[in-house]
Amino acid sequence: MNNTWLELLTSDPEFLSQESGANPPPPPPFTIRSWGDVRGAALPPRETFLDDAFALSTVQAIMGQGGVGKSRVSINIARNNVLGIPFCGLSTGQRPYRWLFIGNENSLHRLKRDVTAMSEGLSTEQIELLDQHVHLHSLETLDDSFICLSDDTVKERWYETVKAVKPDIIVPDPWGEIQFGDPNNDLDTRQSVRELLRICMRVNTKMAQLILHHGRTGRANIAQAAGWDKGNFGKGSKALYSGCRAVVNLAPADPDDHSRLVMVCAKSNDCPPFDTRGIKLDDNTLTYDIDPDFDFDAWQADVDGKRQPGNAKGSIQDVVDAVAAGADTRKKVGEYFEEHFETAPRTARKWVQKALEIGYVRISGKNELKLTPKASPRHSVEHIDD
Repeated sequence: MNNTWLELLTSDPEFLSQESGANPPPPPPFTIRSWGDVRGAALPPRETFLDDAFALSTVQAIMGQGGVGKSRVSINIARNNVLGIPFCGLSTGQRPYRWLFIGNENSLHRLKRDVTAMSEGLSTEQIELLDQHVHLHSLETLDDSFICLSDDTVKERWYETVKAVKPDIIVPDPWGEIQFGDPNNDLDTRQSVRELLRICMRVNTKMAQLILHHGRTGRANIAQAAGWDKGNFGKGSKALYSGCRAVVNLAPADPDDHSRLVMVCAKSNDCPPFDTRGIKLDDNTLTYDIDPDFDFDAWQADVDGKRQPGNAKGSIQDVVDAVAAGADTRKKVGEYFEEHFETAPRTARKWVQKALEIGYVRISGKNELKLTPKASPRHSVEHIDD
C-alpha cells in the first residue's frame, strides 16, 4: 500500500474506529517503579480514621453478627469524625470527611431514631456540620431496596448516587446484599469488590470503602473474633478479609446485654493494631464509649467454654464445677481451688468475682453461691488438665 492510500485511511474516522474494534491495541503494562523511584517518591500523608487502622484510598471492613450494631457503630464513627472527637479512645481523622452510607437493612424510622439520639446535646453549628458531611441511603421506594452489583441498572444507580454526593468514605451495608455470585467463591467476591471500586474510582480515586459484613453466629464462631482465628470470623469467602487493608471485628460482650460489645482490630496492614477493648452503648444518645468494666480474660473464658486453655490456676468453669460439687461459699471455693490447683485464696476470689459478673453464679438470700441457668458444670468436676 502506497503512502497516499495509508494517509487517506488513517485520516478516516470510520476506518480507524473499525480497525480499533477488529484489532484493539494491547493494554498498557502494570505501573512499575525502581527501588530509587519508590524510595524517593513524594507522597501526601495518609488520611486515617479509627486510629491509623482505616484510611482513605483503601478498602477496609467492620465484621459482626447481624444485629450486633455494625451500622450504628459506623454512623457513630462518622459522627465523631465530623465533630472532631475520638471514638472509644481512637482518633477519627485529620479533618471532617464526607460520608455516604448505602444499605438496605435500616428503615427511615431506624435512621431517624439513631440520628436524633446522636444529635442530643449538640449545638446548631455541630448539627449543620453533620448535615453537610453525612449522607444516608433512605429506603423510600421499591428500587431503594435493590443494591446488588450484579445488575447494570443498579450499578448505574450506585454511580449516580456516588457522583451526586462525592464522598471521601463510602459505607456499603451489608456486603451480603451487594456482592454477586457465590458468596463462598473467592473469584466472585473479588469481582464484586472490583465492581464497587470501579464505581468509586470514577468519582474519587482517593475514596475509602468501609464495608460492613456479617460475621458467623454461635458461641464457637464468636470466640474467633479475637485470637488466632480472627481472620475466620466473617461469613463466606475469606477473599474479602484478604483484600482489606484493615478489618475490625465486633462481637457481643454478653449475650444478655446487647449494649456491650467487644471491638477487635483483626487486621492492620499499614500500622500496629489498636488494643482490643470493650465498648458500651449509651441508651440516651445511642453513641458508644469505652466499657470500663470490660474484662477480656473473662470474656474469652466465657466464649471459649468458660475456660482458658493451658491456665492451670483455675477458671470460671472451675468455679462452676466447685459450686456444683457443693462449695456454696467463697471460702469453700477457695478450699476447692487450693486442693485442686494449689492456688492462693485471692485467685479463687478473682474467679468467683468474674463468674458473678458474667452471670454463671449468683448469691442467694442466704448469702450462698448458687449456679444460674447459664452455668453448665462438666460431667466430672476433676481439673481439666488431670
